[in-house]
Amino acid sequence: MTKFYNRVILMMLALMVSVSTFADDVEKGGIRYRVDWEKKEAVVICKDPEPRANEGNYSGDIVIPSVINDGIAVTGIESEAFCYSGVTSISLPNSLVSIGDDAFRYSSLKTIVIPNSVKSIGKGAFSKCNMLTSVTISESVTSIGADAFYGAHRLSSIVVKEGNKVYDSRNNCNAIIETETNTLIAGCKNTIMPNTVMSIGDNAFYNCYDLASIAIPESVSSIGDWAFAGCRSLASITIPKSVTSIGDWAFGNCPFTSITNYSVVPQEISKYTFGRYGTFSAKATSVSRGDSEYDDDPGRYDAILHVLPGCKEAYEKAEYWNRFTIVEDAVLPTGINAVIGGATVSSDKIFSLSGQRLGKVQKGVNIVGGKKVLVK
Repeated sequence: MTKFYNRVILMMLALMVSVSTFADDVEKGGIRYRVDWEKKEAVVICKDPEPRANEGNYSGDIVIPSVINDGIAVTGIESEAFCYSGVTSISLPNSLVSIGDDAFRYSSLKTIVIPNSVKSIGKGAFSKCNMLTSVTISESVTSIGADAFYGAHRLSSIVVKEGNKVYDSRNNCNAIIETETNTLIAGCKNTIMPNTVMSIGDNAFYNCYDLASIAIPESVSSIGDWAFAGCRSLASITIPKSVTSIGDWAFGNCPFTSITNYSVVPQEISKYTFGRYGTFSAKATSVSRGDSEYDDDPGRYDAILHVLPGCKEAYEKAEYWNRFTIVEDAVLPTGINAVIGGATVSSDKIFSLSGQRLGKVQKGVNIVGGKKVLVK
């Protein structure tokens, strides 16, 4: 029995020696790596064992080399490596293959250019990067994890380079679209949604504070959970008749004053689709997915819901839609019916293209008495 235990101990010691031989943590030029000496590969890791403490983690401008220690290729960034860090800019090498989950979450990063070697971006990799304004995705990326950019509320430019076979930014739309499914998975305040998008993914515009308007094309059939939650500058929205599915918190706590729904049959929604509090007060500026108090009754909604003639009764009978003040005056826009040179129009029904009720016509296209009128 003693010999058996001795063998086990020797095996464990051999394994420990093997691990220490082939995997080791080293620091070079202020960057910490986990090195696999056998594979001759290294991944960037967090400098601080408690990444959320961030006092001992990275800060400022970082340049990651492609090779360290004479032939050890830098191939990855480990999960949470720069999480909560003060890094403001980073140059990534062309040897890099993967960026781990939550790698830059809550960091101070301002821009990111993904090199044409990276194949995967982990879930939440750049989430809650509140200083991030610009993202460029290379043609090599084939996998972007869930919530990769959610809550990065200052984003103003999103580009997927041409040649990417999985994702695209068609028509310079300032968004990431999953090409095969035509699903918009990440947008920003400057997104112009192409009329080929079929669905808006979960969290696509989550807490996009400066998104003031968005036109949802008639190609869209579904709007995902939390898609526009916390968009505190979004005062009105038009839901095309093509939309049949709207997720929980899809418009959570948006300060709407006007909603136009072109669907003849009210979509099934939950009491959280438009937020828990039942108010569209401008004070409701953001929303947290971690809030578990989901049992509050939303009560009445402050926004006006505009529906097509003949549809009011259906919406009054539809659960949660009937919490709005419903007006049966929505008009499906078709072509331009009139062009006028001034702004004097006599009508008690003037709307913007987004369905917002106007006190008077504005420069551009208006819906006046159910017709499109171009005001020069």
